Amino acid sequence: MEPDEVEGALPLEVLAYPSVAAAAEGFVGVEVENADSNEAKQVTPATLPSYGDESSAVTMIASMPSIGLQSAQGLAVARCGSIVVRVIISDDNGSTVDLDALNAFTRTVTSRAQQALANTTPTAAVEP
Repeated sequence: MEPDEVEGALPLEVLAYPSVAAAAEGFVGVEVENADSNEAKQVTPATLPSYGDESSAVTMIASMPSIGLQSAQGLAVARCGSIVVRVIISDDNGSTVDLDALNAFTRTVTSRAQQALANTTPTAAVEP
């Protein structure tokens, strides 16, 4: 199975920029994209620890009453130097987001990005 076919899969986006300034601009763009709310999806800021040079998180509840679907997502974005990462946790059949899981994966991905920037062997892993 491809990762996007696995129910509950964790989409991850890693964006490498040519400079810290470009990454800071990219971070703002992803942050704005995460916070985009409309009639079908209600976005709320979420509280997670700070990661990297800057980070933010939101939860999103999307409702589609015409087909009886409600989906919950947690979206976190962090910038580490010239790298921006976005982690998305989804529950396609619910109305709550597992913030502990979002926190754990964001912490791990951010640590891995920092290790890559420091040119060290990646050791960060999600703790059970």
